[in-house]
Amino acid sequence: MRRIIALAALALSGAAAGCQTPMPPQVDARIDARGTEPFWAVRVRDAQVTLIRPEQPDLSAPAQRRTEGGASVWSGRTADGRTLTLRVWPQACSDGMSDLAYPMAAEVSLTGREVLKGCAAPARG
Repeated sequence: MRRIIALAALALSGAAAGCQTPMPPQVDARIDARGTEPFWAVRVRDAQVTLIRPEQPDLSAPAQRRTEGGASVWSGRTADGRTLTLRVWPQACSDGMSDLAYPMAAEVSLTGREVLKGCAAPARG
């Protein structure tokens, strides 16, 4: 009887898990985010956030991650003192230029600049 109750509880917990809202990426997540018009990319690796844009130098900052609502936010100061922030949250996303589907939406901002919007996914490899 105990075995049946344990199996029933396990089955119900699995069914409930399928109904839960997706959680934001984990602290140690490796994330790739990108957007178009203008083109940009952000990589999160080993507590470091790097913004990559065509014809501009890459900007990196040591990242501190926090959770805001359902989003994960990595934020840090670049060598020149600007704040680089990446915010990602679970949401189906398309970059509008390819057939790729991403599991997360993304926003990146740099102090004194506009917010760039795009998509994100766990890094491959």
